[in-house]
Amino acid sequence: MSNDDLQKLAQEYNDMAEEGRAMWEDIEGYAVRMKEIRKIIDKEKPGCYDEIVLLFGGKLDLDL
Repeated sequence: MSNDDLQKLAQEYNDMAEEGRAMWEDIEGYAVRMKEIRKIIDKEKPGCYDEIVLLFGGKLDLDL
């Protein structure tokens, strides 16, 4: 593998790291908003969804 090929790999790595940092910022914002939504729902209609499902990545399905 040439030095040029290695430099391309390093650039690809750095580009992905930068993209990952931007994605992490978005994910943090999503987490804050999702917690806010759950607090609102809990206040308005306590116990209307299964919290265990959410721990394992399930969807928020309301039992209204």
